Order: sequence, then C-alpha cells, then structure tokens
Amino acid sequence: MDLINELAERYRVIVIEDAAESFGSKYKGRMAGACAHIGTYSFQATKTITTGEGGAVVTNDSELNDRMRLYRNHGMSKRRYWHDVAGHNFRLTNLQASIGCAQIEKVDKIILERERVFVTYKDLLKNIDGITFQFFPKEVSPVVWAISVILDESAFPQGRDEVMEQLQKLGIETRPGFYSATMMPHLYGVMKLPICEILSRQIISLPSSPLLTNEQIDYICSSLVILKK
Repeated sequence: MDLINELAERYRVIVIEDAAESFGSKYKGRMAGACAHIGTYSFQATKTITTGEGGAVVTNDSELNDRMRLYRNHGMSKRRYWHDVAGHNFRLTNLQASIGCAQIEKVDKIILERERVFVTYKDLLKNIDGITFQFFPKEVSPVVWAISVILDESAFPQGRDEVMEQLQKLGIETRPGFYSATMMPHLYGVMKLPICEILSRQIISLPSSPLLTNEQIDYICSSLVILKK
C-alpha cells in the first residue's frame, strides 16, 4: 500500500482499497481499508463481519463522504425526489445494519476465535509435505478470512477437486480457490498468466468458521493428511 499510495500521490490518482475480505487485519498498525483515500468492506455471509450481504465504504475525506452518500441514496440529497446525480440504491436495510452493529459489538471475540482457528490449523499442518499456507509479511497482522492452502500435485496426484469430493464423503465441506480471470475468455481473451492458473487448480479452502472447535479442526486436518498419496 505504501508504494501504491506513493505512485498515486505523484500522479494525483484516488486510491480505492479493496479490503473486502480483510476486516480487522492491519498493515503497519493501520486497519485494512484505512490505508487509502477510500476503503471497501464486504459483509457477505462468509466474511469476518456479516450482514448476510452488502458492505461498507469508508473514507476520512468529507467531500468524498458526501459524494458517496449522494450516490448510494438515488442521487438525492436535501430535496426529496430531486436527483442531483444518476445515483443508485446502495443502502443496507435497517435489518441488515442491525445485524452488522450487533457483530461489531463482539468483533474482538470474533477476531480472537478466528485467530485460534488459523493457529490451530497451522500447528496441525505446518510440517506436512505437500501443503503450503498463505504467506504474510511481517508488516501484516492478519485476521484470516479463509483457511486456504495449496495442495502440491505430487503429494495429491488425484487433484484438488478429487480431494474435495473425498473430504465431502467424510462430512467435510470445502471450496476451491478462485479461478484465474484469464481463464474466462469473455473477460480477458487470450491473455495467459500460468502461475495464477496453476494456483487456481491447487488451492483449497478448508472450513474456517470461528465456531469450529479444536477437535473439529483436528478431524479436518487428519482427514486431509490421510488423503495424501
């Protein structure tokens, strides 16, 4: 973020920081989403803080704040049904907002539980050949949203998708990593990014709910290790 902000300042560009999945994480002591002109968060069902769907946008710029409030409310400001700009309905419902506020009140506990889940996974899998965790540089204090690991194809020759099916039979629900956008021809045509495409075939996201018990995590890890060839 330092390099991005430095470049943006030089060319007078507004930076929008996508912190959708990193609520509560910190970079050099600053909250994710607070490292640029504008920060965005997702409150989709699997995120650290959830309202079911929706999200939030934050800024410390009063002009940007007023502008975003205008666009999220049909482009109306003080004069009702008068549209100053071609705005949209980007408002959370009151019910969704109440769920989010209730979660904010216990966010410290949620973060602690997510840390426990991540540390337990890492302790159980850190010395297992063929399983690689995400790397975090020392400047980052992460609140891990998804427990995702890379399965080396030499250790899991049946492939990530087959591993997911095998785990499902053991009562463990997982999900694949995201596909590389370059694999979708309607988005980027013939462009190729081989590393991204390899990773999209190898990443598996394990259950990561803060409600998981250590015993459940142990069962998930031992089940995964058994599937190694």
